Amino acid sequence: MRECLKCGFKDLPIWRHMRQRLYTDYCHINELEDWDPKLAATVKEQRNIKIGPYIYHLTKMGYVQRIHESDTIDGKRWREPEQQKFLQRRILLPQQKRLSEVVL
Repeated sequence: MRECLKCGFKDLPIWRHMRQRLYTDYCHINELEDWDPKLAATVKEQRNIKIGPYIYHLTKMGYVQRIHESDTIDGKRWREPEQQKFLQRRILLPQQKRLSEVVL
């Protein structure tokens, strides 16, 4: 469960981190119906929806994925940027042109 240090907001304990993705959380739709029925009903009506700072997506298998809008490709869709390209932008210094020039 996550807690904001500034305002003290506590996130629902049903949200789990996806192993395959850096910034995406997920839960099953049944869990979401138990904890937040209003949000579950909204996500069921519209498979892709932006509510507050999060973008939610309902998969065919019944999982709800969410990602913060600042972590998405363009702030509109629920997909993450490609991991390798994102890591290269974070690791490279301005004077470097290739990832192989990084000295650890």
